[in-house]
Amino acid sequence: MAADSPYGDGELVDALRISDAEWYACVQEMDLRAMQQKGINESRLETRQPYRNIAKIILSIRSYDGRLQQFKVRAYDLSRTGLGFLHGAYVYEGSQVELLMQHHVNGMIRIPASIVSCVHVKKRIHQVGAKFDEPIELDDFLMSEAG
Repeated sequence: MAADSPYGDGELVDALRISDAEWYACVQEMDLRAMQQKGINESRLETRQPYRNIAKIILSIRSYDGRLQQFKVRAYDLSRTGLGFLHGAYVYEGSQVELLMQHHVNGMIRIPASIVSCVHVKKRIHQVGAKFDEPIELDDFLMSEAG
C-alpha cells in the first residue's frame, strides 16, 4: 500500500508487508541469534540499543536508473553510528541512502547513511544495517520511542 511521502516526490511503499506480530516474532528470533553469537563480531565500536520504532522510519534511495524510491522500514536497533532495520527487499551494500527519523526535539529529520549489510532472513524479510555518515546523539532518538 502506498501513501503520501514526506519527501514530496514519489510514493511511500511498505515493501515488508508484515503484521506487527510477525515483525515482533522476527525481531525476537534475531535477538536470540545475536545472543548466541555474542562476541563473534567484536569490530563494533558502538553499543546497539533496542529500537522498536515500528512506523516512523522512512528509507530513501535512488534506483540504478536515478528514480527516487521511498520505503517504510521497521527498525530494531540503533547506535550512535547506525540503524538496524527490516525491509521487504534486498538493498546493495555500499548504497547511499537517507533515513527519515523522529528526533524528539526537531521532529522528523533526514540522516544520510550507507548500507553496510543486507541479509535475507525469510520470505521477503531482509535484515539491513545502515551506517550514518555522522554520529547522532542517541538519546535524542531513543526518547522519541516513549512518545
